[in-house]
Order: sequence, then structure tokens, then C-alpha cells
Amino acid sequence: VCVMRLAGLGHCRCGRQAGWGQARVSGWVGTGHDGHFGWGCMKRIEPVRKRSKDILEDLLDGHAEADREGPETARRYLERVIASNHSLPNAVKFFTYDLLAEACARVGDDARLREAVELALAYIPQAQEDADRAFAKYLPEIRCFERGIAAAVDDGEYTKAVELCDRAVALGLGEVYARKRASIDRWA
Repeated sequence: VCVMRLAGLGHCRCGRQAGWGQARVSGWVGTGHDGHFGWGCMKRIEPVRKRSKDILEDLLDGHAEADREGPETARRYLERVIASNHSLPNAVKFFTYDLLAEACARVGDDARLREAVELALAYIPQAQEDADRAFAKYLPEIRCFERGIAAAVDDGEYTKAVELCDRAVALGLGEVYARKRASIDRWA
């Protein structure tokens, strides 16, 4: 009798069940059957690795679904994504923090809004480099500049608001930000 079967640890390679279910012990799968010695018949489970493109699609789909239920639900969804994905690609982090900035603005969480804007701005170069097509498609929808400028003006940080306008114009976001810059210059 196989040690795997006695321990109820897994399936054998030939498809016969060696116990109550497939063994998963510290990332290993049991593959022993009658006549084999159990642990010698174990093979390592390979982790599932997603590409940045797939992770980004999942993020945008999940956010769209959560946003239909309201901005607070969208914010909680994005916070969960950030907390649970320690290995989130940097390009995807830009999109995550940009969406989070918008959600925080809609629920009135000004402190987290400012933090999300700063982090989104920090990840723009990685998003341009690693997710160039997705970034180019998303460019007209970028929220961090608009929300960051509004927060800076509210705080009386006109220099920071002007810098954000300049960065937006440099990215090619258009004449809107050039007009905002001129308007801020008049206030300051």
C-alpha cells in the first residue's frame, strides 16, 4: 500500500486516487500510488504568473464593477487591491493610484487623495514604459492631474498646482491645462 494513500495525501500519476484528495503540502502535490514511496513522488506546483496586461485588465474591470455601486465601494476595492498585491507591477500601480485619487475625491477623503495623487505621479514613467499602449489609451482619462491641481489650489499651494499643469501639458494632455496654468498664475 502506498504511503501517500495511507496518509490520504493525493492522486497518483496514473490517475487513481491515492486518498481523500490531492495533497498540497507547502506547495507540493503528491503523485504517489501503490508501490511508490510517497514523498519521492512529489512534484512542485508552479505559481500562476499573470502578465501586467492581464492584471491591468482585471483591475479596470473590477474597478468598473465596484464603481457602479458607488465611489466608496470603488475606493474600498482599490484599497484592497493595493493591500493584497505586494507584487503589483509598477505600471499597474499608476492606474491603481490614479483611480484611487478619483474615488477619494468623490468621497471627500482629502488626505488619501493627496497621497494617491503623489503616488500616481511617481509611477507615470513606469506606466509609459511598461504599458505604453494602455497608457496612451488611458491618457485622456487621467485623473491625478485634475485632482492634484484642485487639492493644491485648495491648500493655497499655487506653485505646486502650476507644476502639475506643466507636467500635464508636457504629457500632451492639451490646452485645458495650459489655460488652467494661466488662470492659477492670475490667482497667485
